[in-house]
Amino acid sequence: MNVLDRFNRHYRLLATGLVAPLVAALILFPFRSSFPQTSYDLLLVLVVVGVASAGDRFAGWLAALSAGLCFGFFLARPYLGFHITEAADLHTALLLLLVGVAVTEIAHRGREAAKYANRMAAVVEYSGDAIIGRGLDDAITSWNPAAERILGYSSQEIIGKSADVLIPKDRAGEAKAIGAEVSAGASVEHLETTRVRKAGTVIPVSITVSPIRDVEGAIVGASTIVPDRSEQVRADRMLADTSRQYRLLAENASDLVVMTSPDSVITWVSPSLTRSLGWAVEDLMGSRLLDLVHPDDAAAAAGSREAVHLGATPAGGFLTRFRSKSGQYRWMSGVTTPVKDESGVVLGAVSGLRDVEDLVRAREEAQGLSNALKISNDSLRDFVAVASHDLRSPLVTIGGFASILTDNWAKLSDEDRLKHLGAIKRGVDRLSRLTNDLLTSAKVEAEAEQTRPRAHPARHRTGQLSGREPRRTGHHRRDVSSRAGRGRRPFAPHPHPGQLRGKRLQVRRPSGLYRS
Repeated sequence: MNVLDRFNRHYRLLATGLVAPLVAALILFPFRSSFPQTSYDLLLVLVVVGVASAGDRFAGWLAALSAGLCFGFFLARPYLGFHITEAADLHTALLLLLVGVAVTEIAHRGREAAKYANRMAAVVEYSGDAIIGRGLDDAITSWNPAAERILGYSSQEIIGKSADVLIPKDRAGEAKAIGAEVSAGASVEHLETTRVRKAGTVIPVSITVSPIRDVEGAIVGASTIVPDRSEQVRADRMLADTSRQYRLLAENASDLVVMTSPDSVITWVSPSLTRSLGWAVEDLMGSRLLDLVHPDDAAAAAGSREAVHLGATPAGGFLTRFRSKSGQYRWMSGVTTPVKDESGVVLGAVSGLRDVEDLVRAREEAQGLSNALKISNDSLRDFVAVASHDLRSPLVTIGGFASILTDNWAKLSDEDRLKHLGAIKRGVDRLSRLTNDLLTSAKVEAEAEQTRPRAHPARHRTGQLSGREPRRTGHHRRDVSSRAGRGRRPFAPHPHPGQLRGKRLQVRRPSGLYRS
């Protein structure tokens, strides 16, 4: 019923309370001498009770007042006046007034009690929890629809039966203890236990048992609220399993996992900390993560974590150095992610760190080898240029003396012929030595190519936190003389490329060539 309907009902009752006694008095007025006085009194009382039974206080009071006035004006001598001379008529008028007020209060309170009872009945009827009433003899007296849904019995099947059918055999002692407490007037709240469904399955529940009292306060039974905890228990079990899996993952992962508060204080760290940096877990609990960062990286690391605590996740992660228990710093890469509650408030941060010290060192060594190879290639180009020039000189000499012999053979003496042939031989010897040197260099380069390191796949972010220049490796020498005994001509090891940088290879020139 909305407000307008209640407003209209109130005013209709007020009008009825005012008019109904008047109408009754007008109807009785012509017959005032035909019937006994008590008949008029009872009729007016019935009218007042009828209006007052609606439960509207003002309408009941108005009906009582109207009935008293109408009785005194129409039905008491002298008629048609308010001057009552007989004591009996005055008593009747006052009785009408008192009866109207009393009945109105009784009806109003009854109406309010009915409203409350209806509300409670609706609560019980539509509650999601089973609500069960039982007497002192443990017989079930009430059973709501939720109880039927949770426990499987319909109200027709279960009402009148003992509540023991719902209690597992191993819980009989618990049920007796609850009954004793309720009989003593105490309540049992949120007791986690089990109950048996109609199908025989046992389900987890949380029961609240309260005594039921009559109007005199005597305990006449007990009310039991039984919420089904099956879903909650299942969810708790899944949560526990998930938490255990995450804990095992974090505790056994090779990577380091660190949780920090908004002020960068370490609140949890995985046991892999000992393998990575040598610290025990208890050594770092309560300390600041930034205290472990290399001084050269501290400013960038602090800025990155400040962004995380503002709710952002820096793209690409970070690469920085962390201090181990031995005092040395190790390169570690990772990603920091903010931890938020349901409303989005940042509660801290979780960082996943991976030890990349070996990868960084391998990259630096690979970079050094790459630089050395570049120097070697530059020196080899210089060597080839010099060797090409030196090879051309004996060829020219050989060609020149060969032409002289061919064109002037008949004119030359035997001595001159031998001199020219000796010059040609010395040129051939020089070419042979140069050719052997080139072959030796080619063999060394071929074997060096086989042992040259491949490009390392490790990613290395520069310029973010480290600012560290890669180290150059020392001279890389490989003794290849051991391969000379495999049916090949022995050759000298190729000089390290660093020894050729900025120099020209000196190719031996044969001396004493005859020049014409």
